[in-house]
Amino acid sequence: MRKAIAPLFAVILALAAASSALAAKPDVFRDRFAGSEYDAFTSEVCGFDVWLTYRVDFSFFAMDDGGYLLLVHAERFRTGPGGSVTQVVNYSFRSPHGHQIVGDPDSGSFIEVTREILHGSRVWNAPGEGVIYRDAGYYDATLTLTITPEGETLEVSDEVAHGQQPGQLSEDVLNALLCGELG
Repeated sequence: MRKAIAPLFAVILALAAASSALAAKPDVFRDRFAGSEYDAFTSEVCGFDVWLTYRVDFSFFAMDDGGYLLLVHAERFRTGPGGSVTQVVNYSFRSPHGHQIVGDPDSGSFIEVTREILHGSRVWNAPGEGVIYRDAGYYDATLTLTITPEGETLEVSDEVAHGQQPGQLSEDVLNALLCGELG
């Protein structure tokens, strides 16, 4: 009798585990957009015409517990009169514990608190030169969004950063590097 019950018990446990896994399956939304256009911002910064071709893929996973994961992969190809630069960007944003919303419907005020974690990397390549710039990092923080009838405020607290963070090199230095390759 024990020999007959053991396989049955194993099958029941396997089905229970599979049911739990299926119940916890996140909602997923994926999209892609792409195009080519005149890059007015970079053209103004560099002082000459720059064209941009881009493709962005993203996936958003909404978890049953309110947590989420957003994956973004972007490829940008900028072309100027003297050269081109390919920029590849990968980011993941996640909130493993969901968010908390406290609201007062009578006053129209709401507060949303989220702990968000970001991992990311950027790599710029120039033909014939290879990698001309790269950064990568990890950042997490608590985001508190307050919405009132008068407007919105976003407060960032409990910040932790590892690795090179965007903005560590000044925007002027990055613009000079980009414009130097494109001109």
